[in-house]
Amino acid sequence: MNNLDKTRPLRLGIIGCGDVVQRFHYQALSFFRKRGRIIIKWTFDRDYCAASAVAKSLVSTPINDLNAALGVDAILIAVPVGCRKEFWQLAFDRDWHVFSEK
Repeated sequence: MNNLDKTRPLRLGIIGCGDVVQRFHYQALSFFRKRGRIIIKWTFDRDYCAASAVAKSLVSTPINDLNAALGVDAILIAVPVGCRKEFWQLAFDRDWHVFSEK
């Protein structure tokens, strides 16, 4: 099982970069990023422009292929409820911690 090292920042990936991330998660993510508590390694969205916009504002790398989704301890899954199965499976396969709303 993936154990988190409390002496270094949490490495986070974001799946889904729509309105909810931009309006609600952004402030908390920015707060902890600026304090060195998290590093946002990558952002992913089926709309690459959305992933790029969130990546730019959170100083991370946008990706358009989940095979490039590497180097994280945890992910934020912020996609609609009926569209999460593949992302949960990816997290399970890669032993990532997950925050998923609702």
